[in-house]
Amino acid sequence: MPVQKRKKKVASKSSVASTLGGQDFLDIESELGTSVDIPKLLKSLDIDQDNLLQSASEAPGLFLMASVFRVKRLRLRAEAKSNLELTRSETSLRIRQELVDNGEKATEGKVSDMIASDPKVVALEKEFNEQTAEEEISKLLLEAMRIRRDSLKVISDLTGAERAIEKIHSTQTSELEKAKSKVKQKYNSM
Repeated sequence: MPVQKRKKKVASKSSVASTLGGQDFLDIESELGTSVDIPKLLKSLDIDQDNLLQSASEAPGLFLMASVFRVKRLRLRAEAKSNLELTRSETSLRIRQELVDNGEKATEGKVSDMIASDPKVVALEKEFNEQTAEEEISKLLLEAMRIRRDSLKVISDLTGAERAIEKIHSTQTSELEKAKSKVKQKYNSM
């Protein structure tokens, strides 16, 4: 029984990409009005202890930048996965038809082997694997930005506590000095 050719109902890249506000949905940087500067994000992971206020004020923008990078990578990986699955399906149908046309039996093992060795499938698998790795990097970068935020909070809390202790200490020291002075006056006048 010959495999019937199906009418291709493949969405074009522009329709797969969808749109938000007339823009390609992969262009999240334009949508949010921010651009991703990976070297800046990596450099910002080191907290400038001499300028904590500036580090803290930059945190939301840096977190947004890391979030944008994460979403872009997530979307690119999803697109790569979709392209790979579509190509595998198309290749499977083409191979099955070729085998039927040549009078050969189309076993699952044979078809799977032929799909796995197809150059287009191999290239798309490589692209999918690269996008998966990039997505993982983006996930780790976003987590690093969360850790940075938490570290700034801890440093801020400790700095506030340290200032409070210094104030208490200076108040108690001045009171101690006054008490010493009174004692000296009392016993020096005798």
